[in-house]
This record gives sequence, C-alpha cells and structure tokens, in this order.
Amino acid sequence: MRIQFVRAELASCRTAVEMGEMELAAHNMPIAVKEVANAEKGIGVARRFLPGVAAQNRGELESSLAEVEKRLRVLKAKVSHR
Repeated sequence: MRIQFVRAELASCRTAVEMGEMELAAHNMPIAVKEVANAEKGIGVARRFLPGVAAQNRGELESSLAEVEKRLRVLKAKVSHR
C-alpha cells in the first residue's frame, strides 16, 4: 500500500516538473515557480514515506526519486536565471 502511495506521489512530482517546464517555455514565470514549489513539496512527502517501503521495492523508488530531483534541479536553475 505504501509503495503505491510513494509511486503516486512521485508521478505527481514528475507532472509538476513537466508543467513547470512547459510554463517556463511559455514565459509564465509565476506558474513555473508554483510548479517548482509543488514538486519540492511532493518530494518531501515521498522522502518521508520512503523508509516505510519494503527494502525490495525501495531501490526502484529511490531511482525514480533521484530522476525527479535531477529534473527539478535543472528547472530550478532555469527559473532562478530568469
């Protein structure tokens, strides 16, 4: 059950990052900033619940989390330079 929650939270984070990228490309900075905040919040939630996931499933989720965090770092760098 917890694994499904963390997967859903990470999917939501990916969506927020994708939306932030789209809004940034459309020069809609306030919404891009909001999506960055949404992704950061979701990452925090995923990190909080990740330790409760069975060890055999944790690697998959940690990889997914790392991927989302990497994309978010790139987006944040672009947002901060505009």
